[in-house]
Amino acid sequence: MILPQRNILLSTVTSASILFINSQEVTAKLRGDRTANSTFPPDETELSAKPHRETRILQDLPPGCDPPNPDWIGDGWCDQDASYNSAVCGYDGGDCCTATCDALNLLHHCTQPFDCKDPAASPFTIIFVSDVENKYRGHSVGRSDFIISYIKDLATKGIYFDGAYAGNKVDPQLVIHGGDISHMWSCENFWGCRSPDDEFDDIWDQLYDSGIPMISGFGNHDWAPVTGMNEYLWKGDGDKTDKTNKINRQSSSFVQKSYEKAKDTSNGALTYTEFPPSGDIGQSMYKANFRGLQIGHLGCASSWESYNTNDDSVFSSEEQLDQLDGNLDRNAKTIFFSHYPVHSLEQTDEDRLKDLVLQFSGAHHFSGHVHTAKKNTYPKHGTKTFTDYIAPYPHIWSDDKPGVYAILASAAGGVLQVKTIEINGWENGRICALGTTCKYCDAGKAEYWESKAFTACGTEPCWENGAQCGAGTTCTSCCNSYEFWESKAFTACGTEPCWENGAQCGAGTTCTSCCNSYEFWESKAFTACGTEPCWGAGAICGAGTTCTSCCSDANCPWYQFGICTCG
Repeated sequence: MILPQRNILLSTVTSASILFINSQEVTAKLRGDRTANSTFPPDETELSAKPHRETRILQDLPPGCDPPNPDWIGDGWCDQDASYNSAVCGYDGGDCCTATCDALNLLHHCTQPFDCKDPAASPFTIIFVSDVENKYRGHSVGRSDFIISYIKDLATKGIYFDGAYAGNKVDPQLVIHGGDISHMWSCENFWGCRSPDDEFDDIWDQLYDSGIPMISGFGNHDWAPVTGMNEYLWKGDGDKTDKTNKINRQSSSFVQKSYEKAKDTSNGALTYTEFPPSGDIGQSMYKANFRGLQIGHLGCASSWESYNTNDDSVFSSEEQLDQLDGNLDRNAKTIFFSHYPVHSLEQTDEDRLKDLVLQFSGAHHFSGHVHTAKKNTYPKHGTKTFTDYIAPYPHIWSDDKPGVYAILASAAGGVLQVKTIEINGWENGRICALGTTCKYCDAGKAEYWESKAFTACGTEPCWENGAQCGAGTTCTSCCNSYEFWESKAFTACGTEPCWENGAQCGAGTTCTSCCNSYEFWESKAFTACGTEPCWGAGAICGAGTTCTSCCSDANCPWYQFGICTCG
């Protein structure tokens, strides 16, 4: 059986002439650096363990591609020399990138180190986070800021993808937020509604300022229900008022601004097309492209309706979805996202979404809403499937660790790997308030710290010897016993060490702390522990007074009027 050659090679072929050579007739023309890791033909175990080519397909190379050994192009081994690994040669026929190397190749199976120079195949990291829910459920601005700051700094934390992609660092190039920005923009607060600009200023702008574009959807907690609308778990049962209209407009505005800011930040890497709603107020859908990866944004849910403010009209989202559907490139590697997971949709909408995603080879869907990480495969049985990656909650929720998804993707390979990244809580010792911010501590543990006179994350370490403490109060924090320390004129942890020779002390009081005896030291003009050493040659002394401390006789010329020098 003859299998087709990889797409990247076919795309560069200029001649239709193809030479087929039976694999049993191919001789192992392997270089020395290949021989150690290669066998040809493969042994019986290898042949039975994985699919393979029964023939080696050689094709005419495109103009300008003239490597020393043309049969090494597209053979499953990355030849890193520029005569092979170049754009004109299809980057060694795709051999040098994990996303394009053909692992079914009979010769080498892509087992060698890669050297990917193909921009379309070079993988990059997307972070998918959902349900930041700022100022809702007790989540303060500080906590929300902490989450986004943690994402921003992921590249510095030394986290890598796994398995075949273990050489790829988690280094966010794009952040996607799946919705639930806040809860009704905190309009129930005494101070009134927060604005989209408040959210950007306090939380999200740090990403743009660091050169990381962010695009966002809105969720059900960003939408005020309106009578006549059918929005799944968020049934429309409220009157249209200036307040509800403001809430819903602000949610749409935040999403629009996120795309605008992302485009401006990306230096041309992100482009997008917006498909607005039919009504005055409603969600938009978006088709975006980031570094060659197509992104389909289905809104909060693909059937989320829109409405007019001046009458009772409610509009279906079918026209929007049709526009998005018609504008998507079926040949592009694609991911989709919305706030609601697939399993939360009504059956008709679930079927429509499944049908859409399955039209794209290797596409997947990302969502949030349920606050628990899950991976659901659709359909349950079949040769062509996709996964709905439901994001972990970025806050502490039940016993689950807060987290986000790191997506390794490329324009040529689509989604290569999805890795859960845990968001470590506030470090031990960080001051927090019981019942509010202390729940952000790692493992949610906090207590009163004597050293801070306030609650803080974690368990306070016992106090080491020498730490000042209050008898009957903070001295209970000492690792050992405590006592009055003469050197501190205060109680402190542990037993005070005896004072070394030379330490000044008070006769009859602190001199009891000396390791040895004590006496008056001429050099200090005060009592001190130990015996004062004699003064060496050159030391200035006073005739008949301190000169008695000289080790030898003192030299006292008459013209120095009693100021002498030890001999």
